[in-house]
Amino acid sequence: MLSAGACDSDLDRDPSNQPCPCAPGYVCDAATDRCVLAPGPGSGGESGSGGEPGAPAPGGTAGSAGAAEGGAPELGGSGGVGPGGAGPGGASGCDECPQPGHGVATCASGVCGVSCHENYEVCGDGCVDFQGDREHCGGCEQPCEAGEVCANGDCVVECPSPLDNCDGACVDVRYHPDHCGECQAACPTPLNGRAVCNDGCDVACNAPFEACEGRCVDVTSDPAHCGECGQGCPPAENGRALCDGGECVVVCNSGLTECDGACVDTRSHPAHCGSCGVACNDGELCAGSKCVADCAGEGRACGGACVDTETNTAHCGGCDRPCSAPSNAQAGCDESECTFTCFDGFTECEEGCLDTRSSPEHCGGCDVVCPGAANGTPVCAAGRCAVTCNSGYTQCSPGKCCKSCLGALCLVP
Repeated sequence: MLSAGACDSDLDRDPSNQPCPCAPGYVCDAATDRCVLAPGPGSGGESGSGGEPGAPAPGGTAGSAGAAEGGAPELGGSGGVGPGGAGPGGASGCDECPQPGHGVATCASGVCGVSCHENYEVCGDGCVDFQGDREHCGGCEQPCEAGEVCANGDCVVECPSPLDNCDGACVDVRYHPDHCGECQAACPTPLNGRAVCNDGCDVACNAPFEACEGRCVDVTSDPAHCGECGQGCPPAENGRALCDGGECVVVCNSGLTECDGACVDTRSHPAHCGSCGVACNDGELCAGSKCVADCAGEGRACGGACVDTETNTAHCGGCDRPCSAPSNAQAGCDESECTFTCFDGFTECEEGCLDTRSSPEHCGGCDVVCPGAANGTPVCAAGRCAVTCNSGYTQCSPGKCCKSCLGALCLVP
């Protein structure tokens, strides 16, 4: 039974008609961006046997293709459904599963479940350490008597050395992510991984992510950590440095070609005139992809090239006046004035071209800061703010990290 006054703000909160994202059992009405009661399976079509991958929830991965009820969600998201949907509105029945501490939420046949991390077991709708939890000591629903603590799965009077008593649980604070270094010092949980403690907080990452400076990064695609942590791809002049399969590659700006590792304009470059490696003779110029004796109306001669100084980024407004661009942008020249355009996926803000898909300070738009959360860390994924809860805390509802939940309600903050 709930005690009087326990989490009044949660108990009084009507989950319907709230701003999206929604509590379990409710779905987002796209027309109003408000939560409505999720309908049960109806006649909206047969459940598909080859569902498309689900859209990744904040920090998570897409649902597995071919699973009509979707893959394992992250941060309360759900995987994909088959082409027929699950009834009116395509509701899966578990659009917002509570994210448990020490595990991940799952969805099977429209029912929320949990999958627990190593050394934790499913108990109810959460993940429990039977070795140290005094309410589940040695097994689910096996509480210790008053005055007892749980050590190594047994109820005892006091914790044996070197374990410390943290709220009735006997733990080694050198290695416990909920009590790292001291009781109640919970480690933050990273995106795409879980918190661990080894004489200090650290992270263990889901494949293919790897631990790097306290974060989980994909070394197969992250240009700042390409192939291994800290190995950044060098910037590319007149192009964009990317990481593909753990190898740095260069994608040249529009209209340019990669020749010997550099991005050049083969229409006017005297060493690569028309194609890579085709050099003009001494005294010749390159114009219109051909070696010529003079520009003859094909622009102005600049450094062996015939260029249009109104549009050429290397000679903008005059010879040898190159344009530069901020990070994550392509330089341009328009009517002899330097300009820049942000790369796809980046937004022009006052500070430059920023990734508003993943920056908690610019989430979904410039200067849109994700709010903080007690016992959690604000994150941005796919342009929407979310929260990852500290180790041992469950995300009862979006942004609400608690020690214990009843559905979307916080029982123990």
